[in-house]
Amino acid sequence: STNFLHHIVANTNRKIVSVEDNYQWMQNFLHLTDTNHSFQHTDASKWNETTDFYCKKEWGVVLVDQGSTKEIGDPARTYSAQKLVNCSEYVIVHDGDCLPQIQSNEYNWKMFVPKYGGPHTYILSKKHDLTDIEIIED
Repeated sequence: STNFLHHIVANTNRKIVSVEDNYQWMQNFLHLTDTNHSFQHTDASKWNETTDFYCKKEWGVVLVDQGSTKEIGDPARTYSAQKLVNCSEYVIVHDGDCLPQIQSNEYNWKMFVPKYGGPHTYILSKKHDLTDIEIIED
């Protein structure tokens, strides 16, 4: 998704901040760094603090795609989704099927399964009604 998102915002005035806890994995994408796309490293045990830092700013679209380890990933991913929905227009949670906590009446949410199968993805918003949102998968 990093390459895909990078190309979507190419030649626009939109900004991307990619936050990664695996420094070696992040090395695969650093060549994408430019005026619109920056990369930040965080420690896996500090996702809550990192999320809190980024919630000090308003965002358009946030993609939450943290690891899914029982020790760090699931609690951190849930925390990130629930916190970031307060400072964003939309939050997309990839591989969200293991997070029933985000199916909340506190915000609007819609779940879909990608066309070719795979884990569920959620779209969350506190600012927009998602009832009639059309998900295009082609």
